[in-house]
Amino acid sequence: FGRSSLPYPLTFNCRNNDIAWGTLSAALTFVPSILIFVCMDGSFGDRIMFFSLLLPGVLLLYMARQGWNILKQTIKGYKAAIRLGKATNETEQRQMEEEEQKVSAQQQEDKSNFQFFKIFEVTGESMSQSILQTSIILKKTIGGLGGLWDFLVTEFNMYPWSSTIVVVLSSLLSLVLTGGSMMTESVFIINGITLTPYHSLAFTMVNTIMMIPVLIPRLFGYSLIMASLNGWNP
Repeated sequence: FGRSSLPYPLTFNCRNNDIAWGTLSAALTFVPSILIFVCMDGSFGDRIMFFSLLLPGVLLLYMARQGWNILKQTIKGYKAAIRLGKATNETEQRQMEEEEQKVSAQQQEDKSNFQFFKIFEVTGESMSQSILQTSIILKKTIGGLGGLWDFLVTEFNMYPWSSTIVVVLSSLLSLVLTGGSMMTESVFIINGITLTPYHSLAFTMVNTIMMIPVLIPRLFGYSLIMASLNGWNP
């Protein structure tokens, strides 16, 4: 893209001329697969299966499939609730209640499975990418916070959808949403039995909002530490 007319060089996600940054950014997409291979119990074959499932591209397709299944279960639950409201006798009402409960249980199970894989994705990639890119921004910009803001705004105006601020904010959003729902939607084990918790949207939203002051300062602190280290300067 040539040299920038600004007094400092612009960096773009997947378009930066720095080989080290580009290589590290690409390598971080494989971290979720490595994490689940190392952390998972079970046979070697099972761990390889999970490793393959979290590879870049494959994980996106799996998440899309899980999201579609959750949407279908949501629609089924809505239709079951409508039929329950139209029940004319006690027997029919009992049958509709059982149908609604089955649909709700399947939906919550799918959401918990979805949440399980999201934990590895946000821990291995979203968090790492946000820390890496924020630290590089801090290294490259000059003029304090004013220069940092000018840098981000100028880049956003040139490449709005692939700008650093969009990439960092999307990673932070993924972290906050996953952190908030992890406490309410993840499965838990009691006496060796895996149980799916009841999912409360209100409780999840409260946890998500409370995760903002927990995650953002820590990630920014990690980025400051990395940016303050001597050595590589992009």
